[in-house]
Amino acid sequence: MSNNAFLIVFDTKTVEIDQKLHQFIIQNRLVDKWWTFISGTYAILSSHDIMDLDKSLREYVQKGRFIIAPFDPEKTNGWLPKTAWAAFQQDIESVYKKRP
Repeated sequence: MSNNAFLIVFDTKTVEIDQKLHQFIIQNRLVDKWWTFISGTYAILSSHDIMDLDKSLREYVQKGRFIIAPFDPEKTNGWLPKTAWAAFQQDIESVYKKRP
């Protein structure tokens, strides 16, 4: 069960944002669910911790720069298409509502 939400942001100057990166993210065994609405940025759900994700990403991007940050959907806001934001909030918040 996914119980961690993370935002992953890739530096588009050092990481090629292409179909190979996208396939790596969506097929990664550490990623349970994903969204991408902004180039170079992925929101994910994972049952793994931030260090596991970091190791997997470092092996893929090698010297490319990125940041992984945990986040709380109740403290997240932004400007996205209504349909994207609704799907994102519904899936992320369903995880957080299950927490003790």
